Amino acid sequence: MSSTNRKVTRDKVADLNSDLNSCGYGWRVDKIDSNTLRCMYCGSLRVEDAIRYLKQPGTRFSGADWKYGWPHKFYLEPVNPEADKEVEVGGSYENGVYTPTMGKRPHLYFKFYNSHLKEATDEQLKEFSELSTRSFGIAWGRDEKGIFYRAPRTNSFYGWQLWGDIDAEGQPDHARMRAKI
Repeated sequence: MSSTNRKVTRDKVADLNSDLNSCGYGWRVDKIDSNTLRCMYCGSLRVEDAIRYLKQPGTRFSGADWKYGWPHKFYLEPVNPEADKEVEVGGSYENGVYTPTMGKRPHLYFKFYNSHLKEATDEQLKEFSELSTRSFGIAWGRDEKGIFYRAPRTNSFYGWQLWGDIDAEGQPDHARMRAKI
């Protein structure tokens, strides 16, 4: 099922959940972006949504640590289409009373667990690998054993890390990362 130019409504969730994902669960519509589905178990994006965001200008991207010995997760922060809207961005408790902190949220915050690449079609895996190689420096493939990756060798617990933004032409820009190094 493709997420291109379609709005997913909550009444469609039952249809989406008839096919279980690699976590053994179904998908749910994101609370903020109704065009995005998330795994009901781990909260990951679907492959096609990760691809869409890795091509969307303004999206911020970064990798997670390699605590499991491989690049298990990426973070994607696309521009919030309702960035001017005042929303709850946090809160605090005092004497058992919760007080929300209101503010504007310029970006949405998503994660993509690479274990969901098992669900990708060959075309999706190829496109994700091309985008991942340009954005994160990590290539992906599939063979008889399953999904595999190729990344530069490192001795760091954090693994190979690249981060940046998708520019106006839909290409990764690592300038912010380079400025910090």
